[in-house]
Amino acid sequence: MPRKLIVHVGPRKTATTAIQRVLAEHDNSVVIYPKVGYTGGQSHQGLVFKFFGERTKGDGSKESIDDLLQAIARDSRGSDRNVVISCEALEYRDVGAFVRGVLPYVGNGSIDVEILFACREHFARAASLHNHRVSKRALNEKRTPDEYLGSVSARLCYAPLVKRLRDTGFNITAMNYHPSDGWVKRFMMHIGFPEDQIPEIPRELVSNSPKLMIVNLALKRLVATRWDRARYIKPFRAMHGSRSPSRFVFGRDAAVAADRLFSADRQFLKEEFGIEITPPDLTSEANALFITSDDLSDIAAAAAGLGAKGEAIVDFARQYVR
Repeated sequence: MPRKLIVHVGPRKTATTAIQRVLAEHDNSVVIYPKVGYTGGQSHQGLVFKFFGERTKGDGSKESIDDLLQAIARDSRGSDRNVVISCEALEYRDVGAFVRGVLPYVGNGSIDVEILFACREHFARAASLHNHRVSKRALNEKRTPDEYLGSVSARLCYAPLVKRLRDTGFNITAMNYHPSDGWVKRFMMHIGFPEDQIPEIPRELVSNSPKLMIVNLALKRLVATRWDRARYIKPFRAMHGSRSPSRFVFGRDAAVAADRLFSADRQFLKEEFGIEITPPDLTSEANALFITSDDLSDIAAAAAGLGAKGEAIVDFARQYVR
């Protein structure tokens, strides 16, 4: 069986960071995950940005794209193992050009190409993306979940991504992210890991709970600079239950409007790949963006030493009490 160059394009919020961490810590004895071109983690973002002549924040390396490609060649040539490159930034770049540029450095002989991406339920992905943007101090994300959903719903559909990937002329594979429990394991087996050789998969809660998300929304409205937001958020991060899996945080009207696009995209995935994604029942799914009176007490306790800004944060949070 020919070896493969597998290019994993994500997309964002489909456990790409967990996958990249496992592969980066692997010793390349099963697949080759080039240990070059990392930026801000174990994604090959530095490699991708340098390939396209773009600058990326935090990349102070002096390596040229030729240096990176030659390093891939040293790792890959002469091996019979699949080579995996993973970077979410490829979702909106010319994947075909990237593959054609990297392929000669992977090795000589017969090499298949597989462009791989995951499909996560649209509302769950939207909630996770919004949660991430609100929690990032460097991003001045002030939109409520409903406002965010209305502005990005078209970009969360997979059909345009599939068209761009098909235009490359290479084989593409879509995988169902669901059930999310076991997703990383399924991914690792797909790229060539025997089940008994899959490394330990780290599990962590990275999303903000509703009460911490509400605090972050307040800070984006009340505090002008990211440095001040970093200072003010510290006591709130220590609150009990500040982390939780991302949840459905949308109002009924916004969700119904977005689902006009999402429902067609679900049908597309079923027809094209046999992937069936089950959406939330919009007639009964409750918006989880609320807090209890106990949560408000936690927020007030954390805000106690922050003066007028702390009082304003509590006032903002009060509107979400149920």
